[in-house]
Amino acid sequence: MALGLLALFLALRNRVPPEPTYQGKKVSEWLDAMAYATGGFQPGKPRDDPAFAAIGRIGAAAVPVCIRHLQTGREPSPWRRRWTMTRAILDGLFSGSRNVQVWPPAFPDREVKRWTCASAALIWLGPDQQAGVPKLIDIVSVSPFARPAAANAFFIVGTNQASALPALIDGLGDSRLVVRQFCAEAICRMSPWAGAALPALTNLVHDPDRTVRNYAIGTLGAIGKGDEEVARLLRDAMTSSTDQDTSAVIGRALNDLGQTTQPTQ
Repeated sequence: MALGLLALFLALRNRVPPEPTYQGKKVSEWLDAMAYATGGFQPGKPRDDPAFAAIGRIGAAAVPVCIRHLQTGREPSPWRRRWTMTRAILDGLFSGSRNVQVWPPAFPDREVKRWTCASAALIWLGPDQQAGVPKLIDIVSVSPFARPAAANAFFIVGTNQASALPALIDGLGDSRLVVRQFCAEAICRMSPWAGAALPALTNLVHDPDRTVRNYAIGTLGAIGKGDEEVARLLRDAMTSSTDQDTSAVIGRALNDLGQTTQPTQ
């Protein structure tokens, strides 16, 4: 009797609430139907995607579903890692082509696509729908495997959602390393139109974390053209750098700026 009650309690506690629907499709089905993260999608045009518009119609009720998908990006158990790797291998044997690059290789493409689309939905729904960038940052800070897909989502919606950039810039100064890494990566993905982040990024050129400083330096190379102060900062950083990987990133950034790698006199 006691075991039965315990089993019932656990089942009720772990029960996933039913997903809201629009035109007969669940949120997850709309996420899978999005053109995002596929070869034919052009970044910056979410309004052209009817599946994305459907998520917008559902509104705040879609937020918990998007969060649940992103939370699957947590570090898997050893058993689940073996299972997902086996499943990915088997899927590859019987699949002729893939539309989404697997990241990381242990996960199937559909899950990566859902991470990207769920992130884009949270960005687009925004704070008025209890979503937005701060919520997304908090989620991916504990779901590391979903982080690259979430950063890619900022590139997808960035041209139409400039309001996302200030929150990412604020995140560059967060005390949590994983948040600084994610925000730097997301801004890097948005680099074609992320000029407002330039002052904050210059402060990260000497960040103690290699990932943060490399993303910052790479982005400066993309958005700092014509800014002599940025070029001087990077040339000086090249002189003082003791990290071979960072030095290579600085060299590429200076090349993007049309500058030499020689320090200023």
